[in-house]
Amino acid sequence: TARVWVKTKGARNAWVKCFLYRGDEVVHEDVDVARLPGDSDWQRLERTWQLAGADRAVLQIVMVLGGEVWIDTCEVLAGK
Repeated sequence: TARVWVKTKGARNAWVKCFLYRGDEVVHEDVDVARLPGDSDWQRLERTWQLAGADRAVLQIVMVLGGEVWIDTCEVLAGK
């Protein structure tokens, strides 16, 4: 599970992504936690995937074409 608190202002093309790896290989195709469009007040976004043998995670914030994105409290959680 990847969780992040975000706020946006004028975000034209922004995303929160989470890549799960086994060694150097990404183990899932859909890495999007959420798209961050336009203006939004603080909100918690969350997405859960099956681990598929993953041993590492990379959380990424992507911004293209301008705007502002504030990030607070990023978490990546792995169950047993």
